[in-house]
Amino acid sequence: MRISWLQFLRAAAALLVLLGHTIGVANRLGGHERLQWPTGIGVDLFFAISGFIMVYASDRLFTRQSAGREFLIRRASRVVPLYWASTTAILCLILLGSRGWSGLPAFSYIASSYLFVPSDAFGSVDGIAFPLLSLGWTLNYEMLFYAIFSMFLFLPRTRAIVCVAMVMLTVVLLGQLTVPASIILSTWSQPIILEFVLGMFIGEGFLRGVRLPRTVSVVMLGMAIIWIVLDPTGIVALRQTPNDFTRLFGWGVPAVMVLASFLLAPWRMPPMIEKPSLLLGDASYSLYLTHPFVLIILERAWPQLVGRKYLAVLVPVGVVLAIVLAVIVHRIAERPFDVAIKRLRSRSQLLSPAIGT
Repeated sequence: MRISWLQFLRAAAALLVLLGHTIGVANRLGGHERLQWPTGIGVDLFFAISGFIMVYASDRLFTRQSAGREFLIRRASRVVPLYWASTTAILCLILLGSRGWSGLPAFSYIASSYLFVPSDAFGSVDGIAFPLLSLGWTLNYEMLFYAIFSMFLFLPRTRAIVCVAMVMLTVVLLGQLTVPASIILSTWSQPIILEFVLGMFIGEGFLRGVRLPRTVSVVMLGMAIIWIVLDPTGIVALRQTPNDFTRLFGWGVPAVMVLASFLLAPWRMPPMIEKPSLLLGDASYSLYLTHPFVLIILERAWPQLVGRKYLAVLVPVGVVLAIVLAVIVHRIAERPFDVAIKRLRSRSQLLSPAIGT
């Protein structure tokens, strides 16, 4: 069953990331410093949503001995194809831009980008592991979460969630105490991974029937917005967004509060926003991965076609074009492939008893 408000929040998270990157293009073309907007919170909202979805969608898998394997296959078939296609497209652009193989990063970095292993493909030495498709850094965290989550699916749901939470908290504490030299370990032990844990607990509460009074929900949403605007941790002013406790408290906590205020309250979605929410929510993964290609083209074409003016118009143009591309990719590629994989898996499950006899 799809939850309308969940789709709304998925769409909102993707649109926040898109808006932030589009504003960044406009600022670069105008030669201005990056405007300080808290649009990066879209990623934190994504992580909290992911924690919720894994618990909600896996409810029937808990206590099954083969659940971990089935879960990983499901997640890989959902996440990998479009990400690999997008990474390959970026690789082709790099190859065309460098006009030769010599311009490509080392093979080890290319491989790590495809395998969801944290690495800094371009050696920027900024302490953050950006793969070839820079947005893939979030998927490196997602895959870590999936791997740990799958390990405990043989347990009852509540015990599994507690075990996942304890493992991820231990990983963070070890990272803080030991300061790992490896970029892989230092990346995966960042406190941002605890946003998945907070999302899981929201999912557990939702499945247990926990619901918030509307007044509490409104107050919680208002507090989250005030927290984001006031920015007491100073995260918005930083030139490079960290994934440490500053981000966890600055954006992660209010993102979880937003998630809880929408999903744990008995709100009815207005019909006028339900259809676009479902559409953009379904296409949110495509929007997240494909919007950089729109912005790459727009950043190069805008000065040629319009000049370095009307940059305020560039933002809505970029947002609309990215949404259109995402919906197209979702409908002609992402959704058909997902349906085909599900059919293939269903057929293999039907044939497996016959093969074994």
